[in-house]
Amino acid sequence: MKTVSTFSVILICRPDKKKPKEGLIYARITVNGEQREISLKEKVQVSQWNSDKQQLEGRTPQVKALNTHLDNVLFKIKEKYRSFIDKELPVTAQGIKEA
Repeated sequence: MKTVSTFSVILICRPDKKKPKEGLIYARITVNGEQREISLKEKVQVSQWNSDKQQLEGRTPQVKALNTHLDNVLFKIKEKYRSFIDKELPVTAQGIKEA
């Protein structure tokens, strides 16, 4: 019997309280309504963040490298989710975060 679960992962940029022009990037994992966030420990300029694309805007080598890193993080999180499904383990946002 297959269990259907909802799963999503998005990247968000949260402005720093002390420096509102800078922000930290977080990955928000949601499974069946349960949310967990992982700090990616990447500081960026809030004005460069495109929330629709979940990437930085710009063409500099640093921006391209960071966007590639963000793509890799999303891929790894989705890969962990797929491994939970393949092994028929219970899928939770906390479990994926810890994995």
